[in-house]
Amino acid sequence: MRLLNKILVFTLLLAARPGCAVEFEVMDKLVVNGATTLLSSATIIAPVTQSASLWASTSTVTPHLFVSTEGNVGVGTVAPDAKLEVAGQVKITGGDPGAGKVLTSDAAGLAAWGTVAAPAGDNLGNHVATTTLNMYNFDITSVSTITVSSITSVGVGVTFSTNVFVTGSLGVGASSPAAVLHAQSSPASAYALIVSTGSDPGQQILSISSSGVTNIRNLVIENRTGDPPAPAVGQAWIRTD
Repeated sequence: MRLLNKILVFTLLLAARPGCAVEFEVMDKLVVNGATTLLSSATIIAPVTQSASLWASTSTVTPHLFVSTEGNVGVGTVAPDAKLEVAGQVKITGGDPGAGKVLTSDAAGLAAWGTVAAPAGDNLGNHVATTTLNMYNFDITSVSTITVSSITSVGVGVTFSTNVFVTGSLGVGASSPAAVLHAQSSPASAYALIVSTGSDPGQQILSISSSGVTNIRNLVIENRTGDPPAPAVGQAWIRTD
């Protein structure tokens, strides 16, 4: 034992013998300048007043491995707020990894890589909606039958590529149809109803204007108080006063 620069240095030479062990307690700090090999387990008990019970790093700035006295483990962080917090990406090479796979767990919590299963078909009719179904501009396709109480179109309209069957009354422009088919032109337009085989004027079979003029091919029925102008060639007029 010698006193050198007010630092007490002990040199302890221990002869390694089978069945023998050395136990020592560090009251303040233990600094080892060099590689250290532990051939047995090591128990570290730190006071709760300390922030860490283990700090492993090449500097005093950011630890590679940090174990707090609260039992949280941090990798690359000095303030883990969970049992394990990693500041960076995590790479898991076990459990059959592969592109596009996701990490799943079994009932015991054991994680492994797995393939995302295709979503099963969902019977939407068995759901009771509690809010508006918003399709975000996507379509609903392959529908057999849809039963609705009302349909409101906020776009360019509703297009049907098959038959439409109406059990009650159908109102076109009329919210309360007074007949099986009630076409109401409001505000008034040129025609309230046109039945035709095409878009050309000569293809009109039946047209009813909002002013009360009915055209059935070349037969014109008009409700007016004055005489109509001379009918065109091939037309017949009926005036009702």
